[in-house]
Amino acid sequence: MWGQGQSLDNPEITIQVATGMAALSLGVLALARLELARMEQHRGRLAQSLAQVAYEEAVHNRLEARRLEIAGQIADRFVRAVDLLASASLDSRIGGIYSLEWVARDSPDHGQSVIDVLCAFLRGHERDQELPVDQIASDIQTALLVVGRSIDYFPDRVINLREADLAGANLGRAQLGGADIMGANLAHSHLLGTDLTGALVLGVDLSGAHIEANFRDAHLLRVNFSHAQLMPQTVIEGARLDDANFNDAEILFEPAGAGWDPDHPPTWPDYMDPPENLWSLLSR
Repeated sequence: MWGQGQSLDNPEITIQVATGMAALSLGVLALARLELARMEQHRGRLAQSLAQVAYEEAVHNRLEARRLEIAGQIADRFVRAVDLLASASLDSRIGGIYSLEWVARDSPDHGQSVIDVLCAFLRGHERDQELPVDQIASDIQTALLVVGRSIDYFPDRVINLREADLAGANLGRAQLGGADIMGANLAHSHLLGTDLTGALVLGVDLSGAHIEANFRDAHLLRVNFSHAQLMPQTVIEGARLDDANFNDAEILFEPAGAGWDPDHPPTWPDYMDPPENLWSLLSR
């Protein structure tokens, strides 16, 4: 409020008013410029965020497209490899087996499918009757090799070789822990360094086989070990030996730590004293 006696016609007052208005205008202008700068900064950040989202979406789409492309390629490789197993050409069948192994190595999601196909191939083949009893066809041997080392890249695989005719096979260093080989024919086979820990070996024919295997906790009920050679590093601790047949076997290891139903004991060679039944020891 103007003081009493003050007039707008006073030059000093006029200057003060003008100066104040100018300062106010400058202040308003400065605020406006700050607001514009803030808005520009916000628009810049928004544009940057949108660009980042667009980039990430583009990358995701490219990766998804690549994933689907690879999945399609692997599926095609799997189908072609399976087709090769039915070929009349031995070389083609062996090629199909190795192709399946590479599918399993490249795509763990296909690992069990590969093992299932190879196990079905092994169970379904017909033995070449012209081969000696201690030999096996090379494609069958190759499939056994691949299944036996599949633990290297697919440790959770499930192996089913029930009733497979694998007489004369070389299972040296095969990793078959927990495998189901019930009723399989492994006569005259070679199990040197073979791991059969916890495996289902019920009723398997191992007659005449050369064995240095780990049978720890395996189910060896009714296994035929007759005329087999069981080497010093063989392990049967914790195994079940009900009705197992060791007649005429050459036992070069200490067969201790296994158990059996007292009503169904294994038969041992005449030259050795039967070991103690683990079950009887535990019941004392």
